[in-house]
Amino acid sequence: MKDVEILLRGVAMLLRGNAYSPSMVKFLNGFSQEAKSFDQGLLVTLETLLQSFLASSSELNREMFQVNGRFSPMVFEAVFVAVCERQYGIGDSVIGKIEPSSVVSLRTDADFVAASQIRTTATDQVQLRIGRARELLAMV
Repeated sequence: MKDVEILLRGVAMLLRGNAYSPSMVKFLNGFSQEAKSFDQGLLVTLETLLQSFLASSSELNREMFQVNGRFSPMVFEAVFVAVCERQYGIGDSVIGKIEPSSVVSLRTDADFVAASQIRTTATDQVQLRIGRARELLAMV
C-alpha cells in the first residue's frame, strides 16, 4: 500500500498543496475523505494526467527518485507536482519527457537537500522542495 500512499501524496499536493499544513498523515487523511466525493470527470482527468506523467518519466531510471538508495516520496512529490500542475490547470496531459539531468540537478540542489533532511513535513519545507522542482525541472 506504500505505492498507493505515494500516488495519493502526489495528487493531494497537486490539488490541495496550497492548503497543506502538517501533519502529512492528517493532510492525506483529509484529502482521502474529500476524494471519495470526486465526480467521475475529475477522476478521469486525474487518471489521464497520471498516465501522461508516467509516460513523461519513462526515460528516468529508478535511481532518479532515490535518496541514499531508497525511494524518496519527497522527490516524487516535487517532480510530480512541478510537471503536472500547469497541465492540470489547463485540463491537458503532460507533453514531452522529463529531462533526466534536471532531476539529478534537483536531487543534488543544496536547498532541496536541506528541505529534505530537517522538518521534512513543515509547510515551508514542502513548498521549498516543490518550488525548487518548478525551477529546475526541464522537459524535452
